[in-house]
Amino acid sequence: MLHKIKIKRGVYFVAGGILLFVLIGFVSKKQMDKPFSEVYIDIDYSQGNYFIHENDIRKLVNAPGNEVLTGSFAGDINLRNIETKIEKHPFVKEAEVFRDLRGNIKAKITQKRPIARIINNGGFGAYITDAGEVIPLSDNYTARVVLVKIPSSKKYKVSIEEDEQGKGLFEMVSYLEGSKFWKAQIAEISMDKGGEMILYPQVTKQYIEFGKAEDIETKFSKLHIFYTKILPEKGWNTYEKVNVKYKDQIVCE
Repeated sequence: MLHKIKIKRGVYFVAGGILLFVLIGFVSKKQMDKPFSEVYIDIDYSQGNYFIHENDIRKLVNAPGNEVLTGSFAGDINLRNIETKIEKHPFVKEAEVFRDLRGNIKAKITQKRPIARIINNGGFGAYITDAGEVIPLSDNYTARVVLVKIPSSKKYKVSIEEDEQGKGLFEMVSYLEGSKFWKAQIAEISMDKGGEMILYPQVTKQYIEFGKAEDIETKFSKLHIFYTKILPEKGWNTYEKVNVKYKDQIVCE
């Protein structure tokens, strides 16, 4: 008897699963058979960046060969193709395009997040993202991130990690991004051809000879001593520069 009950339950479970599958397929077909009237665009601004506007996305959606015409049947629209078009935008990290229950098209957009802005005397300018990508500057918005000056010969194209100096620079700006205190303190980084760095703080007048992007945490620990113990005792305007690039030393001049 118990065996028969188990069999019946199994049959009901399978039948329920089939019914659910059929209903999902039916709803999906109903969605695709509906003409849609609108494309809804949701851009994530939670990181405080405003590189992309709704109209920018609409232009991509309605680009030649990819037009989404009001009144078209939802089933005739290639959603993956629209996602691919949107994700080619230099400031788009990810796009998710789907149909709602009314058959309308919805696009959810996540922006790339810059953590530094690089410039050189040759006119090159770009952002470094938290993934190490190099993306162009924007006419829409300027991110409030640390400024990095690099040699005029440097023009990174796709990734900041294209050479050893770039790898060190990315390690440095990533460290700053991960530290609420130092992110607020350091306004600018100047890097020479050999990867040696000078840091310029937001408030105090002393510039910081940091050296290469090596032992970064140790060097910032020494800087913390300089700001919390040496300057309060000697006076905030006593020194013009501080050097932390030598092992176990803080050189103030």
